[in-house]
Amino acid sequence: FTDVAIFKASVDQMIDELKSCPKAEGTEEIYMPGEIEFLNRTENLQKGIPVGAGVLKDLIEVKNRFGLKNDPAKWESA
Repeated sequence: FTDVAIFKASVDQMIDELKSCPKAEGTEEIYMPGEIEFLNRTENLQKGIPVGAGVLKDLIEVKNRFGLKNDPAKWESA
């Protein structure tokens, strides 16, 4: 075992080394485990969760069936 600060510094150094490796052709970024999900979560919190046209249609049907006032038809669809 080691000190937490030393461990964190070691992990940060390893991440820096991995991210500085040559990338495969057509690849813009090397991601660490969970990084894409973190970025998606951040974007979804700012912009909302994207839904496809089929899901939007289902939401409108549920809204109409239960007489809900919010209008998903005005939401952006993917």
